[in-house]
Amino acid sequence: MTALRLHKLLYYCQGWYLAWFGRPLFADQIEAWKHGPVVPSVWATPWGQGRDPILDQGPSSVPDAERDAIAQVWSHYRMFSALGLREKTHEEPPWKQHYTPDGSLRCSNVIPTSDLASFFGEEFERKTGDQRGSNGTDAGPGISLERLREELGC
Repeated sequence: MTALRLHKLLYYCQGWYLAWFGRPLFADQIEAWKHGPVVPSVWATPWGQGRDPILDQGPSSVPDAERDAIAQVWSHYRMFSALGLREKTHEEPPWKQHYTPDGSLRCSNVIPTSDLASFFGEEFERKTGDQRGSNGTDAGPGISLERLREELGC
């Protein structure tokens, strides 16, 4: 697991959790950066940037519902490399609509939770025919990013 891959997986965990449960998995913002979605609070940590693999932190204490959701996302996206996830996010509206770079290709526009909920909710409905989560996107987050990072094994 590298930081680039972790940031993209956090984006997918947040998006799908919003679609399934109608509330965010974590409270931290996601921004549209040059190489795709990034969680700035994770970027600010020693393991949140760079190309080196992130060391496994051992078992976590994530609640079962959140653990199951993270496992579902991981089972679908684990086949993608960091660059594969980067390319995938670059094709999706939440990043495309908010990445407006300056002259140096930098951008720190927030990808609103409402946009993630809309995109992933529509994807969920299209793929399953079921209604997206209905608990409201302003409900409190389920877990901390530290616990989510532990669950992803980094």
